[in-house]
Amino acid sequence: MKLKIYLTICLAIALNIANTNAQCNANGIFTRPDSAVNTLYPPKKNNFDWMKQKYITNTTYSTAGNDSIWSPIYQPDNFIIDHLRLATDMKPSDGWEILKKDFGFDDNAIANNPKADFCYLFMYNKYTATLRAFIARKTPGVAFTNALIKIEQIESTQANGISQSSLLDLSEGLIPLDVAFVKNKHFSSPSSFDNNENKWFFADFPMQYDPCTCFYTSRLKFDIQLITNSTINLEGSSTGTIAAINNTQNILNQGAKTYSFADLIAGGKKALETYKSITSFKDAQLSGLTAAHSTTPTANTANTAKTNLNLLQQILKKSNFLKGGLQAAPYIGAAASLLDFFTAGGKKETGPQEVQLTPMSINFTTKLSGNITTSFPYGFPIFWNPGSKILTQFNDYPYYNEIMGVFNMFETPEIKYWRGTRQKLSSALGDWEQVYEFRLTKPLKYVLNPAARLAIQDVQVAIVVETGASEPNDNNPYKGDWVYEGLDVNTNSYHYRTPYTDVTALNSTFNSLTVGGTPAPGDYFQFPEGKVFIKFLVNLRRTMDTAGAQNVLMVLKYPAKFLQTTIKLSTQPQPSGSLFVPATGAEINTYCNSGTYKTNRVSSRINPRVPDVEATIDIKNYVDNVSLMPNPANKKTILALELSKPVVLNIYLTDISGRKVLTQATGKQFFGGIINEEISLDNLSKGVYFVVIEKNKTRIVKKLIIQ
Repeated sequence: MKLKIYLTICLAIALNIANTNAQCNANGIFTRPDSAVNTLYPPKKNNFDWMKQKYITNTTYSTAGNDSIWSPIYQPDNFIIDHLRLATDMKPSDGWEILKKDFGFDDNAIANNPKADFCYLFMYNKYTATLRAFIARKTPGVAFTNALIKIEQIESTQANGISQSSLLDLSEGLIPLDVAFVKNKHFSSPSSFDNNENKWFFADFPMQYDPCTCFYTSRLKFDIQLITNSTINLEGSSTGTIAAINNTQNILNQGAKTYSFADLIAGGKKALETYKSITSFKDAQLSGLTAAHSTTPTANTANTAKTNLNLLQQILKKSNFLKGGLQAAPYIGAAASLLDFFTAGGKKETGPQEVQLTPMSINFTTKLSGNITTSFPYGFPIFWNPGSKILTQFNDYPYYNEIMGVFNMFETPEIKYWRGTRQKLSSALGDWEQVYEFRLTKPLKYVLNPAARLAIQDVQVAIVVETGASEPNDNNPYKGDWVYEGLDVNTNSYHYRTPYTDVTALNSTFNSLTVGGTPAPGDYFQFPEGKVFIKFLVNLRRTMDTAGAQNVLMVLKYPAKFLQTTIKLSTQPQPSGSLFVPATGAEINTYCNSGTYKTNRVSSRINPRVPDVEATIDIKNYVDNVSLMPNPANKKTILALELSKPVVLNIYLTDISGRKVLTQATGKQFFGGIINEEISLDNLSKGVYFVVIEKNKTRIVKKLIIQ
């Protein structure tokens, strides 16, 4: 049966785009070196100038005359970060803030004791919601050539429980806030690194906005490991191997981009791709378009998309990027056809040269598979999730204590549809056609982070459907006004979308779809055959330091609910009001305190009332996390304790028979926060031991291997 489709979109309604009045307001913290502000907690006002060419260090491997390290954006002879150096991609004027650092000194520039084991610098860009982790190689031992940087949220015992926010949701794709939360999401990023002392390697991670962050306590952990015998394969429009890693040869083939992902072992995961330049983004998308439109009938669509990619590349380099609005850049929709997520822009012009960007995207036509064998734990910095409910002010307090992320959908979009058949007026008796009518059942409700210092300029949306149908050809039903986007290799389904529509013109009546053919009454062509999405093009303008500053573009594809009704939509009353609105402060407050939000997020481990007799208090009320780095160890190991409050502890080692072989601390007072206790192993032979952390009659025991 040959089918024809006609799509009619009637558009008419006014809209007032407003920013959310979120309950978690901005704290007014800025960390820029020349004018830092922190009225919330003045002791953590940043006084570190990350724009200096070199930083003084106090590390376990620092020596006289060798006590400094190049800044990541000035370090010469380091191919891993050359693109960041050339773009000076860490400037405060471009939105960068400092979260956490360790060069071996406290906030008053006093040398720490013990010294830092290695140097790190964690930065965050509030305009693009990018968290960037810089890690420096300490004095090499084994000649490892690659690393894995992982970010996750961890639980610990606190007075109000510990929470996991939606911060890392993008590791699983775009997820509206009202969808049931899944715990323990994480991002992992493989990175090459130079196996020479003080050489930097790095990873970029996208942060998702959660307006409930300030209601609860949450913590972030970076797990940095040197790895061997790893293979990461790309499937789909970008094929090949991006990493084949062992400890003797570096053949990491990341090329013009780096990757982050949720889980390789499970397979079928999409990769977050950070491009080293606008050109590398365009080239990758052109390659993907060639694969996605591999059949002749879609050649025109592919050529159009390629032309639009070239146009997007050109405007991404300009300081007036999107200042004229989305309607002045109609090529963006086609240029973003292969993307589930994309963010770029926000940079400030500093001269006549073109703006240098590192776009970030999730490409739905690519998935990862493979394995990683970890072999050497390198470090695990832990600090409070910025903007969360911090109960104690210790060294793990972030300098930029503002909620991260920019934009999110507060509710899952809902599309109602009616399906019927009717006899063709121009055809013989018995010739029927199918009719579909679509309507948003409620406004698209969003949240915008006030700490991002961005305002919405304009937004366009499109409906995207999944189908098992083949690529466009003469017999394919998804034609006419529908635009073919590509094959999702993760679900083996084809994606089609409607034309983009400005949200100020969203129709509150209906969109109609007519399917011609000769079915009997009630014999329907199944539409759609898979999931339904709403795809957003969001154009945001900076609200501070705006002269010569780019706008920010976000491409976001959210899943939608598809609800059938038996009542013809064109006969039902039209919904009144705007169809794109911010959640109110009252709505956010109600949601953040609801069981819907708390389920699977907030730990049920609550501290009991502290009894008068201290001997009955469990050690777990004081010690939240215990780790040994490295383990296996040789001459020394670092015992890292995460303490929720001050405590007096005994620390000692036993052999496998339980005999005490080393006393590290007896009745020692420790203060809260992250404690790093260096344990010398010089007098112990190779074998298996146990590190015992003891308070009165309760203990925590960690296994230690000495090689």
